[in-house]
Amino acid sequence: MSDNRNIIGLPFKILGNEQGVIKAMFEVFNNGDIMPIEHVAFNSSNEILVVDNYHSLLKSKSNIIMTACRLDDNGVYTSEIDDVKAVHKEILLEVFKVDELPNRLDMTLFCTKQPSTELICLISNDNIYGPFEWSEINKDENEYKISHCNTPLKNKLKPDGYVFFAESQDLRADIVNINIDGVDSTYLLKLDSLILNKGKKIDFLPINKILNEYGRKLLEKRSIKSQTKTLLTSISSEATKTDSARQHPERYALLSQIINQACEWDEIRTGYLSNFLKTKNGIQEVKEFIQENKDEYFLEYENDKLSKIDFELSKRHSDKNEYENQLDEIKKQIRQSRAIKNEIESNIEPTVNVFSSQHQEDIEKLKHEIEILKEKCQSVDDLESVKREIGYNNWLKDDINGQISALEKRKIELSSDVKDKTNELIQEMIRLKPTVDVLLGQFSNEVAKNIEYISNDIQELDDKSLIVKRDNYIETVRSNLSIIGRDLDFNDVANLIISIAQTQFVLFSGLPGVGKTSLVKKLGIALGLNNRCHTVSIAKGWMSQRDLIGYYNNLSQSWSSAPTGVYELLTQLSTEKDKSKVSPVIMLWDEINLSKVEHFASPFLEFSDVESSRELQLGDPKFPLITIPSYLRIIGTMNCDDSVSSLTPRLLDRSSVIYFDEPNNDWDWKEVTEQLSDFKSISAQDWTELFNCKPKLALEEKQLVEKISSILSDESPMLGNGIIISHRKRLLIGQYCAIASELMVDESDTLIALDYAVSQHIIPLLTGTGEGFGLRLNNLLDCLPSMVMHKTKKLLEKTIAQGKVDMHFYKPVGIA
Repeated sequence: MSDNRNIIGLPFKILGNEQGVIKAMFEVFNNGDIMPIEHVAFNSSNEILVVDNYHSLLKSKSNIIMTACRLDDNGVYTSEIDDVKAVHKEILLEVFKVDELPNRLDMTLFCTKQPSTELICLISNDNIYGPFEWSEINKDENEYKISHCNTPLKNKLKPDGYVFFAESQDLRADIVNINIDGVDSTYLLKLDSLILNKGKKIDFLPINKILNEYGRKLLEKRSIKSQTKTLLTSISSEATKTDSARQHPERYALLSQIINQACEWDEIRTGYLSNFLKTKNGIQEVKEFIQENKDEYFLEYENDKLSKIDFELSKRHSDKNEYENQLDEIKKQIRQSRAIKNEIESNIEPTVNVFSSQHQEDIEKLKHEIEILKEKCQSVDDLESVKREIGYNNWLKDDINGQISALEKRKIELSSDVKDKTNELIQEMIRLKPTVDVLLGQFSNEVAKNIEYISNDIQELDDKSLIVKRDNYIETVRSNLSIIGRDLDFNDVANLIISIAQTQFVLFSGLPGVGKTSLVKKLGIALGLNNRCHTVSIAKGWMSQRDLIGYYNNLSQSWSSAPTGVYELLTQLSTEKDKSKVSPVIMLWDEINLSKVEHFASPFLEFSDVESSRELQLGDPKFPLITIPSYLRIIGTMNCDDSVSSLTPRLLDRSSVIYFDEPNNDWDWKEVTEQLSDFKSISAQDWTELFNCKPKLALEEKQLVEKISSILSDESPMLGNGIIISHRKRLLIGQYCAIASELMVDESDTLIALDYAVSQHIIPLLTGTGEGFGLRLNNLLDCLPSMVMHKTKKLLEKTIAQGKVDMHFYKPVGIA
């Protein structure tokens, strides 16, 4: 094989510095043969690097191009802009499937994407038609106008308004299906295969051209002089008698049909209108017409209705008068009943008054005697009470005076003692001050400059559906990562963003050199966080919160911050009240397992719970209690060697663990970060709303999770220690799958979202000892469906294999 290879491909990706990538599709050999790229030996990515003037490739109408490329010393196929040329229009034609050929009146075609070749073919009812030229009408709606080929072909064949067609099975050897970045495309290799291989022709000249080119000639004939219905009948009769009719009989037949339809237009229009009025749209048109002309249309109906209303109203008035007369009669009866009642009451009252007057004098006399006795008793009681109270108060006065005298003496003694002690303490403080200053490090009155963690400007999301917003945001972050030297596929970027947005702790695990720390820093740049992606280097021996944040020094009466910047960051966040105006925050805890997280950051674990108040006690009088916002996320990087602490079940239950097992392909990215200097982060509110929702699992996902949980929690002593999947983990898995299932696509794994979730939330929990526990893990591996769950199976197989080597001590890969 020669050094240069001729490749047909599509511009795929801009890299900057006038460089870009072409995605290889076909290779063209010296003898003219064309082979799909997957049938020849090429690099694994099928990509060619264009080293100069890449933007000029994006200006042509058809995207597909041909270039000569060569293999450089780094094993990369490269090409220069001078090596690039257009693909001859007859070598390669993209094929689009349609239900039927476009109408010859408007010649409009709707495609799933923009055509990539200058000429195209259409496949309908197992036949392939072509070639067609195309032009853009509405790119956003994928709407294009097509026409027959107007220029001569390579073999000097002029289509003259005709297109060729053949059965697709006759051309199957020349039809190739290609998948570029998840998009399927079909191509016909060489137009000759359609024209020469049993190719037949059909007329595809637009109707307006038939009328202009053939109908106009008939109108210009002198024998036709009127412009009535007779004119149209004469034209129809004349159309089949011309010399051109023998050369293009089908076109004149169509012209005659159009003319006959014009003659019968009144009858046809009446039929069309009658049929239209029976349809849903026709009924709607009638309703709208009636609504617009209701005053005139409903006049007679309205007058009839009004007369009926007047009659009914007159009848109601008559009934009303009758009811009012009945009401007056009832009121008259009520008045008569009240008169009788009053007469009876007036006859009863004299009898009652006579009885009351007989006893009233006796009652009044007794009441007077009772009042006199009460006054006598009250005066006696009051006198004795006053005497007793005076005696008690005199005794109390003497006692208080004695206590006051004693306290005055004690006051004089204490004042003297306090004065003496104060003088002694002042002298001692003067003596100790230099020593205290040395111990507290108070050598300067300068105040340390606060680190700025204030959020930059925020970008607004487009007003689109939630799924489209998520997809666009992930694709933007993926593109930014690529610019700064970290190429990841769409599913991996989606997994990173969803995991970080939904989980308080995300742990990056793997051997040194796989790029865990650099990925977090690049992700902060790609998200537009800038100074709100803060790095903390964990040290061995951290034992309390003071190592991470700081402490309040009671001797100096001041707060002493830890040299991590965490205190300054948290106090800044506690002042932010509006989530729509600030960006999210990520703290990178590098080498997180050099010390126990429960020792130096125990309160942060509690923030993982939904019911958490997210309040942090500092002991600082200035900020005794600060609130940690919900948009703060922590990413920890960890290694798994003898120098680190083991992760506790409490931390693993609250974390998503992402394992990296391949060396990263980072390159020097500091120079290109300036390209993202103006990139703005979305707001913390939009970030939360995009990737947080209620937990939801599809039926197949839910059944598999229950099956995994049943195997791990089986209490059989033959299977070693059991593993319980907590309610917290189930919620995290359900929430993850609800978002990821709509975004991730993998033809080889229909459960890819659940695969990511299980590998990051359940596999890290699988620690145990003994042959029985190994049997439990094998049962778990056997229960996973075939052809799916590739990540979970890979980690599980490694755990089982390493456990057998370590004398049946099993621990997940990447977990210390």
